[in-house]
Amino acid sequence: MNPEALATSALLALGLLPILALGLSARSRTARRVAVAAWLAASAALFALAGWYRPVTLPESRVAERPIRAAEEGFATSDTCRECHPRQDATWRRSYHRTMTQTPSAESVRAPADGRETEIDGQRFSLRRRDGEYFMTSQDPGGTEGTVERKVVLTTGSHHQQAYWFPTGNGRKISVFHYFYQIEESRWLSVDSAFLSPPGMPQFTLGGGEWNFTCNRCHATRSKPRLEESGAADTHVLEFGISCESCHGAGAAHVEANQDPRRRYALHAGGEHDATIVNPTTLDPRRASQVCGQCHGVFADKDQDALLKWAEEGLSYRPGDELTDSRAIVRYSLGPEDPTVAAVLAREPMAMRNKFWSDGMVRISGREYNGLLESPCYVKESATRPRMTCMSCHRLHKADDDPRSLDAWADDQLNASAEGDANCVQCHHEYDADAARAAHSHHGPGSAGTRCVNCHMPHTTYGLLKAERSHTIDSPDVRRALETGRPNACNLCHLDRTLGWTAKYLKEWYGMESPALEEDDTAIAAAVLWALKGDAGQRALVAWHMGWPPAIEASGAGWMPPYLSQLLRDEYGAVRLTAYRSIRTQPDYADLKYDFLAPRASRAEAARRVYAIWAGRRRAGDGRDGRALLLDEGGNLNTELVRRLLSRRDMRPIYLNE
Repeated sequence: MNPEALATSALLALGLLPILALGLSARSRTARRVAVAAWLAASAALFALAGWYRPVTLPESRVAERPIRAAEEGFATSDTCRECHPRQDATWRRSYHRTMTQTPSAESVRAPADGRETEIDGQRFSLRRRDGEYFMTSQDPGGTEGTVERKVVLTTGSHHQQAYWFPTGNGRKISVFHYFYQIEESRWLSVDSAFLSPPGMPQFTLGGGEWNFTCNRCHATRSKPRLEESGAADTHVLEFGISCESCHGAGAAHVEANQDPRRRYALHAGGEHDATIVNPTTLDPRRASQVCGQCHGVFADKDQDALLKWAEEGLSYRPGDELTDSRAIVRYSLGPEDPTVAAVLAREPMAMRNKFWSDGMVRISGREYNGLLESPCYVKESATRPRMTCMSCHRLHKADDDPRSLDAWADDQLNASAEGDANCVQCHHEYDADAARAAHSHHGPGSAGTRCVNCHMPHTTYGLLKAERSHTIDSPDVRRALETGRPNACNLCHLDRTLGWTAKYLKEWYGMESPALEEDDTAIAAAVLWALKGDAGQRALVAWHMGWPPAIEASGAGWMPPYLSQLLRDEYGAVRLTAYRSIRTQPDYADLKYDFLAPRASRAEAARRVYAIWAGRRRAGDGRDGRALLLDEGGNLNTELVRRLLSRRDMRPIYLNE
C-alpha cells in the first residue's frame, strides 16, 4: 500500500469523527447504529482506495529524460539473484556499491528536500520534493535574471557526498547540479570544493554528458553510452549502481542451469565450483584482482576503435577475462616512454600530476588497483608467500562469523582480520608475535607505530575530502620523499620531526643511507614545510594528519593551531574543510565558528581567532623541539620565517582527479 495514500486515508477517516459523534448523540438507537455503520463503511472505502492507489509512473522504457535500465541477453539482474542468494543480497544491498547511482526517492536522496534555501558564493538554490519527485530551484545558470527549476533524475553517491543530475533536453544526456550534498557535514558544497580542485575550476560543465560517457563506466552495471551524432544520448544500463553481474559476470546461464535442484545440491555436496558463474575468490590472483581493477584503476582506451565500441556497446570486459585485452592500464611508473603513458600525456600534459606522485604511486582515491600493481606483495610470489590480491584484505559480502554490524562492515568492506595485523602476518610469519613487530618497528608493543599498515600503507592518497591509505606496499624512505614530494610514513605520524631526524633513525635501524639534505630539511619539521610550501595535495594531507589520533599522540597538538590557522585561509576549499575538521578535534577550538565557504574576509577573521586563542594559551611546543616548529623558547612563532616559507609555496594548479 502506498504510504502517502494510507496516511491521507487515515486523516480523512479521523476527519469524519465529528459526524460520527453527532450520530452517537442521537436519541434513537437505530440512528446511532446507522451513524457507526456509515462511518465504518466510509473509512473502509477510503482505505480500500488507498490500497488500489498507485503513483502514476511511466514504464522505464518510456522515460525519455535520463539513462534507463534495459534488459540485455545473457544477464539476469540482482532481483533474480536474490531468490537463491538472500544472505549475499542482504549484505550487497547495504553496501555503497549498490547505492552508487540511484533514481531519486525518499530512501535514496540524502539532502533535505524541504525547500529551504541555501546560498553559496552568492548563488541561491533549494531542493524540494513534490508529488514524489525532486526538483532543484536555482538562479539561471545562463546568467540572466530569475530562477530555473530542474527535475532531479539520478543521484550519485550515498556514503560521503551525493550529486544530483538533471535532464539537458538532449535525449537521455544528463548534467550535474553544481552543488553537492556533503553527508558527514550535513551541508551543501560547491563542486570545486567537493573535490580538491583550484577555485573556480570545477570538473563539470553545464553542457552535460559526464555521467553518460564517464561516470557510468563504473557507477552502473553494463553501461552503454549510445551517443548520437547530434550530441544527444540514448544511454542504457542493465542496473544503476554496481550490482551482482559487475563482479560475477552474466548470470542468465547460471539461473537456467540451476533450475534443477538436484544439480545445486550435488554441487554443494561435492564442494565444487559452479562453472556457469564467476566467483572472483576462485580465480587466479591476477584475474581476481582485475575484477576490482576494472573500476578501481586508471585506464585508457586501447585505440579509437575501442573507444567507439565502448560508446555503442559498452565495455567488452567480463569478470574472469584478461583485463588488459580490452583496457590499457596507465602505469606512470613505467615512465613517459611507455606508449600508454605517452598517449595520455599527449592529450593531457598534467594528467599524471593530477593522479600520481612523480614515481608512479597513485595519489587519488578510487584507483587502488594501480597501487596494488606496484606492490612487492603482488609482484613477488612464492610457495610460502602467495600473491596478494584485493581480497586479501577486502570481503565483498559480510561473513557469517563477522561480529561487526552491516554498517561497520560496509564502510570499507574489509575482512574482520584487516582491522589488525593478521592479514600481513599470514605471509610475514616472522612478525606474528607482538614482541617481534615491536622489535622490527622500534615502537612500543601495541602502539600505533607497530601497526604494519601505518608504516607500509600510510595515508598518502587523497579523495572524498580525506586522506586514504596508499595501496602500494612500501617502506619509509626520505630520499623518495624528497624526489617525489610524497610524505613518508614516519613524518606523517611524527609531524613535529624533521626529515633529517627520520633519515637518522632509518639509517640506524635499517641501514638506509641518508640522502643529501638542505638546511630546512634538517632544521624544520617536514609537516611544517609541507603545510607552508607544499602543493595543494600535500597541504590537504598534512591538514588531515593534524587531526589523526595516532599523529596527535606521537606529535602533540599544542603547536598545530598556527599552521591550521594558515590552512583555514587556503585558496582550495577542500584544504580549508580538512583543516577545519582537524582544528575541531582540539578542545580549545571545538566550538569554533567557521564556514569554509564563507567570503574570504570571514574566513580570515576565524583564522585570526584560532591564532589568538593559541597565542593566549601557547605551551612552548609542549616540551618538544620548538625550533623545528618555528617556535622560540617562549613559544612565540617565528612569523618572519613563516612568511619566507609561504613565499616559496608551490602554486601550480592541481586537481586531484578522483
